[in-house]
Amino acid sequence: MKLQIYLGIYICSFLSASASLAQVPQQTFALNSLIIGHSTISDAQRIYGKATPYRTGKEDEADQEICYVSREKQPVFLVLETGPMGGYITITGARISIFDQKGHCVPTNLDISALSTTNGIRIGQSFSEFENALPIKFKRNGSSLMYEAVTQRQATKDELAELHANWPNEKQTYFDVTVNIQATFHNNGLADFYVSKIESY
Repeated sequence: MKLQIYLGIYICSFLSASASLAQVPQQTFALNSLIIGHSTISDAQRIYGKATPYRTGKEDEADQEICYVSREKQPVFLVLETGPMGGYITITGARISIFDQKGHCVPTNLDISALSTTNGIRIGQSFSEFENALPIKFKRNGSSLMYEAVTQRQATKDELAELHANWPNEKQTYFDVTVNIQATFHNNGLADFYVSKIESY
C-alpha cells in the first residue's frame, strides 16, 4: 500500500484537476500563526482554548474537526480539520465563516472576525479585495468561487529515505498535491472561506 499523507481533505467535483498549484501563494495556507500542514490541533487549542475534536462521519477513518465561535454580536466560526493519515494531529484544512457550523463549537474570547491569511484574505472583505489577495482562476457557482489544483512536487532526500525504508522497491520520487479553495460571498462581503491541501504518495 502506498503511503498517503493527508494535508487536508476536500473533494469538489465541479473543478478541473488541471489547474496549477503554483498559482496559489503559500501565504494562503497561513492563518495568522497557524499554518495548514504544519501547525497542530494542540497549537490551536493553546491559542483559542480547549475544544474537543468531533468526527465528521461514521467511517472508521473519518476526519475530525474542532470548532470555535467568537463571542461578538455577529458570531464568526473557525473550523479546523485533521485527517486520519496525519495521526489526527496536524491541521489539514481551515474554514472561517459567518454561517452556523454543525458540530460542537466552543466560545473563544479571541476575535475570529479579525483572522486573516498572510496574503490578506479575511471575512467581510469585498470581492475585489479578495481577488487582489488571491489572483487565481476560480470557477463560479452562484455566489461561490471554487478552485482545485492538482500537481506534483519532488520528495526531499529525507522523505525519500523514509519512504524507501518502508517500500524498498518503490521508484516514484514525487508527491501528488491537491489544493482546494472555496469562497462564498453574502451581502457584498466574504462570508465563508475554506482552504485545504492533500499530499499523497
